[in-house]
Amino acid sequence: MTREVTEEFVPEALGKHIDLGLETPGHPVFIMGQRLMLSEMLKNLIENALRYTTSNGCVTVRVDNSPQRESIQLEVEDDGPGIPPNERHLVCDRFYRVLGTNQDGSGLGLSIVQETALRHHANLAIENNPRSARSNQPGCLIRITFPPVHLEQRVI
Repeated sequence: MTREVTEEFVPEALGKHIDLGLETPGHPVFIMGQRLMLSEMLKNLIENALRYTTSNGCVTVRVDNSPQRESIQLEVEDDGPGIPPNERHLVCDRFYRVLGTNQDGSGLGLSIVQETALRHHANLAIENNPRSARSNQPGCLIRITFPPVHLEQRVI
C-alpha cells in the first residue's frame, strides 16, 4: 500500500522538481488496520510534504521494522520550513494552520492523520528532519509508530 500511494504522487513531485523517494525493507511489512484509512493518512502526509517543499527539494517516505525495535514505523520527511516546536501540539487540531505559510488547504490533513493513528493504536511524532539537506530549513519528519503484529494477526 505504501508503494502504491507514493507512486500516485510521482507526477506531482516531478512537476515541482521534487525528489520523491521511498525506502522500505526488502520484505513485506504488515500492520493491523483499515486499508482505506491508512491510505488516506499516508496521502495526507505526502500531500503536506510536497506542498511545503520547494523546487529541487526532497521528500522521503520510509517504512521501518528493524529487528532492534519492537514496532513498525512509517515516516514522511521533507526539507521544507518545518513546524515550529511550539506549534507541533496544535497542528493536529482541526482547521489549525501555521501562520505565514501562504499555502492553500483546510487545515484538516494532520487532524486526519492523528485520528487514524489513534484508531490504529499508533503514536504520532513531529520533529525536525535530521536529514534535511537545506541548511536554512529544518524540514519536517512525521513518524507514525504502530504496534508490532504477530504473523497470525496479519490481515493486510
